[in-house]
Amino acid sequence: MSRRYRAVVRILGALAVGLVLCMAILLAGALSTIGVYRVPATADRDPDLPTIPLAGYLFHGQTAGDPESPVIIVLHDGPGGDYRSLLPLLLLSDQYFLVFYDQRGSGLSPRVPPAQLNMEQYLEDLDAFVERFGTDRGVALIGHGFGASLAAAYIGRHGEKVNGAVLVEPGFLTASVGNRFMGSTSGMMPRRLKKNDAAWLIRSVFTALHVNGPDGHERRDWFNARVEAMDSFENPRAPLFCGRRMDSAWMPRWRVGAMASDVLTSSMYTEDGPIPPADLKRLARWDGEVLFLAGACNTVTGADLQRQHMKLFAGPALRIIPNAGHTLIGEQTELTLSAIREYLQREPRSLHFF
Repeated sequence: MSRRYRAVVRILGALAVGLVLCMAILLAGALSTIGVYRVPATADRDPDLPTIPLAGYLFHGQTAGDPESPVIIVLHDGPGGDYRSLLPLLLLSDQYFLVFYDQRGSGLSPRVPPAQLNMEQYLEDLDAFVERFGTDRGVALIGHGFGASLAAAYIGRHGEKVNGAVLVEPGFLTASVGNRFMGSTSGMMPRRLKKNDAAWLIRSVFTALHVNGPDGHERRDWFNARVEAMDSFENPRAPLFCGRRMDSAWMPRWRVGAMASDVLTSSMYTEDGPIPPADLKRLARWDGEVLFLAGACNTVTGADLQRQHMKLFAGPALRIIPNAGHTLIGEQTELTLSAIREYLQREPRSLHFF
């Protein structure tokens, strides 16, 4: 047997051993995570869910309060989140008519192709809600995180239909701030993983293989929700919360829309940002007052960042909620609702025309 032949045999043998080991690890991972893991069905597949059909699409959503009361449309965080974490705002329904909905492709609203996941579509959807529920009275908007960015973009596009807005810690309103934000958080991905974190993530990958659901998005949605809530100092979301602890957050979820999260987040900071330049100019001329809310614990999208965002508006105000992070509506509900009521109970505004 020639020396070259023996070398080839050794290499092939090593590859075979490596392949067997890899297969054994994969099999062990798959078998050790066997179980029943499910994500809930979306509104087009579950007839028991509350829905709001608009613009040819079936939104998962609900309303609360007297329809004759002033209208508030609530916009959840994300992209890809749902409005479950904002349900403490239902306490406002004693004085206001509230409209909640899961944005297109998010939460329990039906999944859609990537072509429908963009700010233009989301603005069209929001406008359909404003036209449906605001009639000729106009509406107030309460937006959290991405929902606050969506609210600001809508004011830049249709400020004449908005009587007021509460913006709860928008992550970014311009492409330049978005780039800094994504750079400082490593694209919202951990820069490094400790041993326990890596093991947790690997197990999550294997567990996702067993997730069952009705629409083909269930595994990716389930995994993204796991990563979002990972309780680790290496989670780039940790500095948004008190003590850098994810377990201090208020993040109840029905279901995450992973594709909406990926597609919209990418487009918002690589193109014009959530608000095109022309709409930013109209936003600056809007003569309504906007209330910014920030959690005192948040060192990423907290008060310092919101003071930058305030420069885009003619009449901004800022309230800092103590002992709260990014999910301040759930963390400090009484203090947050008090600040919102104080803002909303000022003398009602007429519509603002440019």
